[in-house]
Amino acid sequence: MLGEISGGRWEVGEQLPGEVTLARELGIGRSTIREAIRLLAARGVLATRQGVGVFLVSTVPVLPWDRVAELSEISELLQVRIAIESRAAALAAGRCDAGAFGEVRRALERRDEVRDASSAELAVADIDFHRAIVRASGNAPLVALFDSLVPRLVAAMTGLLDLVPFSPSDADDHAGVVDAIVAGDAARAETVTREHLLGLARTVESVDVR
Repeated sequence: MLGEISGGRWEVGEQLPGEVTLARELGIGRSTIREAIRLLAARGVLATRQGVGVFLVSTVPVLPWDRVAELSEISELLQVRIAIESRAAALAAGRCDAGAFGEVRRALERRDEVRDASSAELAVADIDFHRAIVRASGNAPLVALFDSLVPRLVAAMTGLLDLVPFSPSDADDHAGVVDAIVAGDAARAETVTREHLLGLARTVESVDVR
């Protein structure tokens, strides 16, 4: 139905045919038509007037409230991640722990291996990589805080990747963080991490929710 609407079949303000007619014209059942009308009404495309019929009010659907809420949570969690991970990267760079560095590198390799996988798989690998950096900081409270957020972070990253596909620049950002940590450059590690996460935050803010 949205395809028909976008194609200009009906003008804004025009009343749509009844359920029986729509079902016959589109070759689908009345129950499916009824559900489609309900969903399109929720997204601001259609309006139902009791006892009168269904009218087209917009050709552009708005994001549903659950998506707006999802974007809000992703944004809030990114702000928390900026606070935790940028500092953790700086601490990791100052430790010079070969074992921890090895874990971080292996986590980055695993992330790169699944870059073409599903959003859910990439999200898990991405958060695992960032968790390895937090662990490399050697700060137990930071690790505990990050671990308590992992399920929500994975869900948020999955949602973000569904909205914005993987970008090659992400791999460069992560490699830059690892290089700074291995080089013992705390300031650079913190800056690169913060800029990477701020970039993700700006991406979320740019999503049109109208």
